[in-house]
Amino acid sequence: MKKIFETTNLFVIIISTFAIFLMINWISTRHWARYDLTKNKIYSLSDESKKVLSKLVKELEIYVLFNEKDAIFDELKELLKRYENFSKKIKVKFIDPEKNILEAERLVKELGITQNNSIVVKTGEKKKFIYGSELAEYDYTGMQWGQPPQLKNFKGEEALTTAILNVSEEKQMKIGFIKGHGEPSIEDYSEKGLSEVKEYLIKRNYKVEELNLLNLEEIPQDYSLLISTSPKYPFLEKELQMVSLYIEKGGSFFLALDPNFDEVNKKISLTGFENFLNNFGIEIKPLLVLDPSKAIPFFGAGYLYLDNFRFHKITEKMTGTPVLFPLCIGLSTLEPKNKEYKTQIILETSNEGWGETNISALLKDGSVAKDEKDISGPIGISIISEGKGKIFVVGDGDFYTNGQNKNLGNIVFFQNSVHYLAQKEELISIPPKPVERVAITLNASQMKKIFLVVIVIMPLLSIIAGVLVWRARRK
Repeated sequence: MKKIFETTNLFVIIISTFAIFLMINWISTRHWARYDLTKNKIYSLSDESKKVLSKLVKELEIYVLFNEKDAIFDELKELLKRYENFSKKIKVKFIDPEKNILEAERLVKELGITQNNSIVVKTGEKKKFIYGSELAEYDYTGMQWGQPPQLKNFKGEEALTTAILNVSEEKQMKIGFIKGHGEPSIEDYSEKGLSEVKEYLIKRNYKVEELNLLNLEEIPQDYSLLISTSPKYPFLEKELQMVSLYIEKGGSFFLALDPNFDEVNKKISLTGFENFLNNFGIEIKPLLVLDPSKAIPFFGAGYLYLDNFRFHKITEKMTGTPVLFPLCIGLSTLEPKNKEYKTQIILETSNEGWGETNISALLKDGSVAKDEKDISGPIGISIISEGKGKIFVVGDGDFYTNGQNKNLGNIVFFQNSVHYLAQKEELISIPPKPVERVAITLNASQMKKIFLVVIVIMPLLSIIAGVLVWRARRK
């Protein structure tokens, strides 16, 4: 009887253990968590991608025609797994053109694929192609010594999220870059041009075009945003009235001003926007902004890196990411003539900064020293005024040109401002993630210790533990 009881008890324990194991396995397949312990969070989706994915309404298909032996295939597969895990709307299908020739040929004809190693993001009749060259940056410096190119940055998340935006958004917002006052062109590929900004905005599913206000009777409200960059000549009164009416109807205006030096009178010229901006509670200070604590050595006194952000949607994620400004004109807030508008400083100098009024000495020998005529800091660099519409002013128009937008947080500050003004706050730049290459260098002594622990001590401890258990059971 005792033996039957022991056997039954053992059987119940085995069945219970097996049932618990199955239950744990079933729960783990439905409720699980992943933790990314890498320094650059290369195995985590950015908050921006999550926002885009959470807004998906229709099912979205991603076809991946990639050779499994490609250098970035593993990173790409891991990334797409994260997209699938986050949103049930996303369905991913991998096709290796070398293994599944017939299936690959069918998709090439059906989707209109023209290159090897391609990704097609599709929803309904809308589709977007991503090619292998858009997904990564390589370091070719080792090729002169016969080494293969090394993967430097993986840009897959930026490319995929951009493509998802392009096919999932029903409405394409339009941005007009104002021209006719000496502004740099979005078709200019030189360092002073804005071609890279144009390309960046197009990738975010904006329609970008240049706009001459003199050709219009009224600014169409289908423009989500108007941008004026470094106008060298004042707007005509008619143009200012058109822009003001556009803002009053709910439009947004981004104005980037440069300090224009009047070398004859040795001062900074008025911009022609003074009265216009006063209506919205923004005042232009005709002075050059200096800040010794934020100056970059050997680049001139006016070349500043600034990170004194006030809290705002535009800058809430820019802590520790300074913006580099070549030369800045000062700004300040005042009581808006239009009481419906509220102004806020977005970016300013430190307390050590000031507004330099002695431009003649600066132009003569570059010497700068604060005196009683100068305006003490902090000095405003960027201000926003919000009411029915929005107007955003920056005291420098060079920071997002082709020659400057790659510096520090320049493009981030520009794009955050644009997305906020265009009411597309979820569209934040997703920087490429550097591929981590972790190497451990061990000396001879450390190698011996590892050998002793792994090859000798650990197996020996296992043998000793086994002997002790065996002897205990014998007793």
